[in-house]
Amino acid sequence: MRLSLRQRLTRQAALAMVVLVVGFAAVTWAGTAIHFYDITMAASRAQAIELQEHLATGSSPPALLTRFQRHEDPMVWVTRGLQRWMSPNSVRPVPPLGLSSIFSPDPLVTTRVHQSPFTVVVATSFAADADLLRESFLVLALVGLGAGLAAVFLARWATTRMLDPVDRMTSAATDMLASRKVRALPQWSDIDDEFNRLSHTFNRLLTMVDEDAARDREFLAHAAHELRTPLQVLAGNLGLLEEGDDLEPAIREESLQQSRQVLDRLIRLVDDLMRLERTRSDRPQRGPVDLQAVVTAMGEDAAVLAPNLTVTVQPQALSAAATPWDLERALWAVLDNALKYTPAGGHVDLRLLEREGLVGVEVSDSGPGIPPSELSQVFERFYRGQRTRVTEGFGLGLALARALVERDAGRIELRSEEGRGTVVTLLWPPAGEDAAVSS
Repeated sequence: MRLSLRQRLTRQAALAMVVLVVGFAAVTWAGTAIHFYDITMAASRAQAIELQEHLATGSSPPALLTRFQRHEDPMVWVTRGLQRWMSPNSVRPVPPLGLSSIFSPDPLVTTRVHQSPFTVVVATSFAADADLLRESFLVLALVGLGAGLAAVFLARWATTRMLDPVDRMTSAATDMLASRKVRALPQWSDIDDEFNRLSHTFNRLLTMVDEDAARDREFLAHAAHELRTPLQVLAGNLGLLEEGDDLEPAIREESLQQSRQVLDRLIRLVDDLMRLERTRSDRPQRGPVDLQAVVTAMGEDAAVLAPNLTVTVQPQALSAAATPWDLERALWAVLDNALKYTPAGGHVDLRLLEREGLVGVEVSDSGPGIPPSELSQVFERFYRGQRTRVTEGFGLGLALARALVERDAGRIELRSEEGRGTVVTLLWPPAGEDAAVSS
């Protein structure tokens, strides 16, 4: 039969208390018995030594033993060679040395002292002390039994109080499962104890899970919205192409060209979505990346793609510890945004820098800038500001860039002012001299 946690804790706590009481009682009883035994043994030995002293002065053994006549007097035996004398109250053979059984009717404590030519054996009654010890044993046994019963009730009460916060948390979690709504777990008390810390940690975890679920729902909604329009265009073009020979060649060619553009757009969207989600699970393969070479090559590509802009590069010999593809994809996403939103005749500058123990690239442009109300949202997936919605894009570039940079233990910063352009800084840990590309 499997026991519940409350039952196991009750049993263990009760057993611990019983063992503690019984152990204390046993130690107390044993200590008392040893103390009484030592006192009686000392008295017996003192009596034997005294008799040896009298025998050494020439006293006769029979004369010495006549004074031990009462039952409560020690029993004495004196031997010399084959001769043996015993006191009048000695009614038995010489008992074994030490203490006879404490539970016998008349227990004795026996000692022996030899001083040539005599050997004296003295046996002192331990009956009075044994009676007291037997009675105390019975009392302690009853106390132990009562303590065991009390321990069961106390352990049950203690474990019930101790596990009450767990019951509350379980009840709250069950309600959440039934209602499918995330709510904070209750606090046990105002005291900062283990259960309150556990509850606080679970609440933080629940909040994080709820926020992630909300972001995923929003992500799916945005993705569906972004996919809907291209798919509608494809459906319309397919409807036109189904007219067959009745369709004019110019319209057919335009529909095919528009369909190809929509498919390219869908492929880019799916590709960006896959890359963004992979940043959650893929393990980075960091290695030394020559930032100067990467930035110089991108600057040349940007100058070709945007001949109406002035693209400048401020080189510096720096290497970053990052995943090469991730670094290039993140940097190009930022640079592409700068090229896209900078008007003709403007400029885009790329500058390599070192800051706070990190190395990176600063991308600045002379575009329209970002309103302060939108600065906190530009790194969100699918977010596109009011001024950027007239341009082509999905709003995934900066979100992907931040995810890629942070996966390589870096960070991305943004400064912008309306009418004065935007500055985005990407930072990574510097590459060590012994860094090697991960396989």
